Amino acid sequence: MKINKLLIAILAMATIFAGCKKSDDKKDEPTPPSGTYAITPNPASVQVGKTVQLTLNPAAAAAWSSGDPTKATVDANGLVTGVAVGQAVVTAKVGDVSASVIVTVTADEPIVDPQPSELHASLKHSEYYIFQMDDITLAKISSKVKADLRANDNGDGSNTHSWYIWENTYSAGNTSGRNFYGEAEGWYSFQVGTVGWSGGGLNIHDVMKKDVNGNPTDEVEIAGAKDMNPLSAIMANPADYVFHIAMKTTDQAVHALQLGGAAGSSYTVGIGGDFNDNGKIYAKAADIVRDGSWNEIEIPMTTFINGGLQYVSNNTEAVNALVFLSGGAAGTMLQFDACFIYKK
Repeated sequence: MKINKLLIAILAMATIFAGCKKSDDKKDEPTPPSGTYAITPNPASVQVGKTVQLTLNPAAAAAWSSGDPTKATVDANGLVTGVAVGQAVVTAKVGDVSASVIVTVTADEPIVDPQPSELHASLKHSEYYIFQMDDITLAKISSKVKADLRANDNGDGSNTHSWYIWENTYSAGNTSGRNFYGEAEGWYSFQVGTVGWSGGGLNIHDVMKKDVNGNPTDEVEIAGAKDMNPLSAIMANPADYVFHIAMKTTDQAVHALQLGGAAGSSYTVGIGGDFNDNGKIYAKAADIVRDGSWNEIEIPMTTFINGGLQYVSNNTEAVNALVFLSGGAAGTMLQFDACFIYKK
């Protein structure tokens, strides 16, 4: 009897263990996701109106949500869009497991024109009145140009701005190398001839083509200088304006520089020293370093205005806007570039 009781007890315990094993063997039932997820980038940032892609690692199908859609929204793929400056917590939920990241929304950065950092200091001002400048440089400041007075060609044999030489007293010089702004474009280069004097300048005039009856014709009549009219703005406050020119030389010559305006008004200064024009002395306004490098020369417009130069808004006569005299020593070089007036 004792043996039978022992067998019965062993069989009962075996039955219990077998039942427990069967209970743990439910392999076909689905199990909820488990583990740890991370979102990158973390922390995250985005500008207003811009987007940033968030990524869940390891990759899994997730439900994305934003804790503050007034600051940032997120789509079903984790793409966040900045709505307003501030922060929002973005969450990715996989089953019962979730991961979150703080997204900082910053102000949309203004578009900054990279041009100013590339510009020479003389080009970072306003209200430019151009007598001479290369095309590449002019394009960089085109929005600030109030008057382009450079020598031109209307394409029909006429012009409204013309560079002239009195009686061939200058001849063309060499313009090899870079100009004042470092561009591979030319500048004005003239050499004094052998007649004992020299002179030339930039004439601004209106061109009208008509016959005596007012009908179109090939005849050219010069009258007025309307392109000079914008310079009248300088008269309101001449102290705000500066005349700019770059010159270079290796000789010892002194030059006279004249700015002209309305009704024959003008004022002349010496560059490189006092200029003696047959006994009439024009006082030095600037020196020149005579080593063949470019000299940047700036003269306050008050020098010219106080000396008698006047600009008006209704020019009824042609104007010699810019004039040079370089004396009578044969071979003297007049080389200049970047000639304009600007407002500081």
